Amino acid sequence: MQFRVYSRKNLGYVDSGFVSDNNVSIDDDYLIDNNSTISFSKDTTATIGDFIVLIKDKGAFEKGVIVSVDNAEHKILFKKFIEAFNNNIINPYVNSFSDDITSLRTNSLSALVAKLITQGFVNNQDTEMNLPIGGFNIYEQESTSALYSYSDNSINVKEVLLDYFNKNNLVVDFNISFRPVLDSTRRQIISASKLMVEIYIPASTTKIFIKDNILSGTIVYSDSTIPDATTCVVIDDTTKEILKTYYLKSDNTVTDDPSDEDRILPSKATIVSYTSDSVSDTSGSTVSDEEAIQTLAEENLLGQLNNTLVQYQIPNNTKAINLSNLKLGDKVEFITSLGSIYTIYTGRKISGNNDYITLMFGKARKNYTDKIQLALRKIYKKIGGK
Repeated sequence: MQFRVYSRKNLGYVDSGFVSDNNVSIDDDYLIDNNSTISFSKDTTATIGDFIVLIKDKGAFEKGVIVSVDNAEHKILFKKFIEAFNNNIINPYVNSFSDDITSLRTNSLSALVAKLITQGFVNNQDTEMNLPIGGFNIYEQESTSALYSYSDNSINVKEVLLDYFNKNNLVVDFNISFRPVLDSTRRQIISASKLMVEIYIPASTTKIFIKDNILSGTIVYSDSTIPDATTCVVIDDTTKEILKTYYLKSDNTVTDDPSDEDRILPSKATIVSYTSDSVSDTSGSTVSDEEAIQTLAEENLLGQLNNTLVQYQIPNNTKAINLSNLKLGDKVEFITSLGSIYTIYTGRKISGNNDYITLMFGKARKNYTDKIQLALRKIYKKIGGK
């Protein structure tokens, strides 16, 4: 397997080499901040923040952002791409909040995320924070409204991205566009390579089926918990009268019809207060009470359906599942002899000296340290990103 390293500042070539499969360990879990590792036989000029791509056969096998370089042990540690946004930026919407306005509503979550990345990592006055981003490829199959409730002066963009993945299934990834061009003398090739940032929300109707009869494929762990709330009762903050009741549906949307056949049961209620004009639009426009109340209900109900964990182990040379077609956030249905398990794809673990790959599905975790990370992220969200 080959590795290549590209500069964080301009994507210029930094280093490359070969590593055996036994010296590669991949922990590509989108939700948990673990490291992937490669070990090699020579010193490297790679530095923290550079981008690394592992190439197997013809295409990219794995890619990420370097977080540690150890030339004594000849090891590089790297994380998934959103580590590039693990920095604080000035909250672009901080002036939109007030004593009355406590949340902002956006009709295009992907566009909102592109704005955050552009402000913090393309047009930042501190040019050392900027990344060589050439553009955004946005794949938002359906209009995705969401609440933005980070009211502090600063936000950590990586934590915001993780929160939107957890609640709205939004994924941020990258490709490198290699476009060498000639300089003004037309004699020397100079780099015009750019990062193309992919922002996508998989369509709610798309689903991949995996039957639990694949040769040597095994569900090594499966767990599921019911949502904390499936019903949201919105009351007037002053009169305490019920304004509206919404119910969580199986496609991660809400309905005000208690008889909806796709409603998630059993009913577990949460009660939230609403103050008129407490929600504005990210563009500064006024949001109607009806829209604001529904968005408030969505904020309290959505993102709970994939509170499962399925670890599925398959041979690393299997042809039964096309791993290149399996994208983060894809909806998956496991068909087993005991019934179906509905979940989404969230990552994979590969140990170089193991003949098996472990695919991760769902947003629950079983390891204590992983659970702590998820709990801390919920606290971060509750305090508005402070």
